[in-house]
Amino acid sequence: MTGNKEKEMDKKRKQIADKIIDDMTVNGASQGDINRQKKTNKEHLGHEGEVDM
Repeated sequence: MTGNKEKEMDKKRKQIADKIIDDMTVNGASQGDINRQKKTNKEHLGHEGEVDM
């Protein structure tokens, strides 16, 4: 992959991770559940995810 394409894919993975955490926060997930999901996001997407509201 070109460097630019890799940056685009990384940005998309970060957006996915952020959306997962946003949705969990909106739906009232516990902090423990959010922390576990952040760890999973980091392992699979390379980003923990942040609340982006």
